[in-house]
Amino acid sequence: MIFETREEWESKSPISPLLAEKGVRHYPFIRVSLNCIIFHVDFIRKNEECCERYMFSSVSDVLKVLGQNDFDKISISLQSRRCDNEDNEYGVSTIKEIIKAKDKNHKTVYMFRCKNDKTYLESHASADIEELTDKKVIYIKQDDSYICSEYELNAMKTI
Repeated sequence: MIFETREEWESKSPISPLLAEKGVRHYPFIRVSLNCIIFHVDFIRKNEECCERYMFSSVSDVLKVLGQNDFDKISISLQSRRCDNEDNEYGVSTIKEIIKAKDKNHKTVYMFRCKNDKTYLESHASADIEELTDKKVIYIKQDDSYICSEYELNAMKTI
């Protein structure tokens, strides 16, 4: 999935140039091209105090960023799709665990256990949670800290 923007959507606000760094552009909205999970990631880099916030369209990209191992604090939240919830509404919840597994076609999929006690699978997964095999926890959120499998993160850097 890709976040889409168009040149004509760029902010015309007089404040935008004052806030922008060189090469940075501001858009008041983006288009989400596919109906899939979105990840909201907040982190504080080592030796810094301010929080940076990003949105990702894939957990693989989130794991690549985590692989930089340059953070004191990190929080990953999952924005679910409407069809993932009984009330047909979007939901946002902090991810407590990311589990890497294999589906029935032996393809890698990720499962997310969230603070709201719900468990989600990647949007493209071709299996139910009960059908997954070779499950391995690769991320655990603990208070303001996190634990990641170094092996998994190093492997993600090369993808």
